[in-house]
Amino acid sequence: MIDLGYCDRSLALKKRLDASADITVWSDSTMELTVVKFSSEDCGLCHKMSFYDQKVAEELGLKFVDVKMQDTATYRKYRKILLAQYPDKAEMGWPTYLVCDAPEGDFKIVGEVKGAHPKGEFRGKLQEVLATMN
Repeated sequence: MIDLGYCDRSLALKKRLDASADITVWSDSTMELTVVKFSSEDCGLCHKMSFYDQKVAEELGLKFVDVKMQDTATYRKYRKILLAQYPDKAEMGWPTYLVCDAPEGDFKIVGEVKGAHPKGEFRGKLQEVLATMN
């Protein structure tokens, strides 16, 4: 697969060209998708994921926000998103990644990735979320 690079985010999130010259474009002119990561400073798996999760999200044209549960100011800012998906936080994974549109305003959750995954698998799971939007 040949990577064409980043396009204007308002036109497309990502363009890719494969060896057979088929073009796939993930686009939505009104969405600014962000991966919001909910994790704990005490979670070893969360720490392991931090070496590559933000980079993978940004390579896919997504913004990234890291919310540590112990950082009360940041948690208060984004907790409405977490509580919309997990009202009692019982079912959430460590870490939990929620892909949303407009996380700082009238947000909409478009998908999620729960738990720790190797880098390639994590990328694949984020790509599955993006593919469901087409």
